[in-house]
Amino acid sequence: MKKIYYLILPLILLTASSGRLEAASLKVGPAGFIIHNVTPGKTYDVYQETGLQLTIYNDNPAAHTYLLSAHRPSECGAWEKGYLEIPDAKWCWFENNEIKVEANGKSYGKFHLKIPDEERYYNQRWVVTLNIAGKPPPGGGGMGVAINIRAQIETQTRADLKGATPDGLIGVVPSIITLKAKEEKGEVVVFNNGPADETYKIYPLADKERFVKYMSAGFSPLPDPDWLKASVRSLKIPAGGKKTLGLKSALPEKEGKSDKKYESIIFIESKGAAGFVRVRIEGGNSKLEIGN
Repeated sequence: MKKIYYLILPLILLTASSGRLEAASLKVGPAGFIIHNVTPGKTYDVYQETGLQLTIYNDNPAAHTYLLSAHRPSECGAWEKGYLEIPDAKWCWFENNEIKVEANGKSYGKFHLKIPDEERYYNQRWVVTLNIAGKPPPGGGGMGVAINIRAQIETQTRADLKGATPDGLIGVVPSIITLKAKEEKGEVVVFNNGPADETYKIYPLADKERFVKYMSAGFSPLPDPDWLKASVRSLKIPAGGKKTLGLKSALPEKEGKSDKKYESIIFIESKGAAGFVRVRIEGGNSKLEIGN
């Protein structure tokens, strides 16, 4: 019998990209981040939950005031494959949307979010753009510097949506599966919520340089894509329909007895939309707790 494993964790988790983004005298860090396991219906103070806050550096010899705001990413450029635009940027906000930073100083922007309490908002992967912009001087007089940071938001994985259809053009339920040892099987259901029939390509993220934009903290990229087998290489799904994708772990025997924890990103991509499933493969001695 095929098994589905999904994580049940009490707190949101965070993966942050190191480094800062720079624009003239303005610098902001981290350069980007992923917030995992967000439960719909709960209000999050991200700093309180994870310790993350944006650090705003002013390298100018004069004090400056900056405006902080959240936007749908289509207003500010491209974003990572497999993520959809957040349905409403108002679900994200800053504790203070105007911050003064002294000359050659720094200050902090604390980020909050709340996803509506609806079943369709589980298993979601969204991007929201956080904009930090210099406040124009009184009476105008030119554009201030600005930086955009992309925040990737992933809601809690759930295998049973109680009859609801996941939100978005493409849905993947559950969004995370965890497999142990060799030959263990799992499955996800892929939903085509678009207006046309779609054929979805199934393939792993293979570019090691891009893993940093996707991987969960505490996991290593799966060293060999052949250690994870998909039941098919493509799925044809009619408009409004759904199909099941099978996945099977194939760890070498020595890896199956280790305490290593690997993660693979499996893209499910059509011409109209792309999603992905996180597949976590654990050695037999791994201590990560799972539920089923």
